[in-house]
Amino acid sequence: MEVRISQEKFNALLSRNPRKSEIVKERNGDSIPISILEKKMDDLFGAGNWSREVVQSYREINEFIVVLHVSYIHPVTGRECKRSGIGAVPIQVTKNDTEMGPLNVEKKKPQALQYNAPAAQGFAFKNAVKSLGKWFGRDLLRKDKRKVAPEYTNTVSKQIFAFGNAIGAASTMQHIGQIYMEYSELLIHPEYSKQVLSKKAQIENNLKLLPNG
Repeated sequence: MEVRISQEKFNALLSRNPRKSEIVKERNGDSIPISILEKKMDDLFGAGNWSREVVQSYREINEFIVVLHVSYIHPVTGRECKRSGIGAVPIQVTKNDTEMGPLNVEKKKPQALQYNAPAAQGFAFKNAVKSLGKWFGRDLLRKDKRKVAPEYTNTVSKQIFAFGNAIGAASTMQHIGQIYMEYSELLIHPEYSKQVLSKKAQIENNLKLLPNG
């Protein structure tokens, strides 16, 4: 499998702020239009490497609600990943209706759901992809946008210790593959990824020295 970009570069892409030209003012605050979000998905993952699926849609009193999954092929690991989002919009009712106000769904406007359903799906898509990072608008509605430095806890220390043991014990390419899977977060740091590459080269050289069966 060809790895197009490193995990470190991928994280850096997602951590960028969106361009000012991409942001529009909406009733609930700043937002990025769906067409731009779709273009970002195409650029980052490839036009054929992501999709969206409505997994649930229903009416709850006076709202139409959509639950949606966005699936994509991770450009570093090659694995399929999913992000979920939910969107809800009020069902439009006739303007002159006073009985129960907006709760009276029996007085909804003709073809109201034809307009409400796509709107709810759009909000669900936005909520799903913005969880990817700042580049997709994750921080647009957040008041506190300070950068948070990673904390190195005892858990990380234990992981580094286990990683060292795994490198030392690795003797086959299968072991190398397991290390890539189990320590993917650690391997975004060059100091650890170089150790794996060095061990991999050592195993490959040892295999060349073996007599042909």
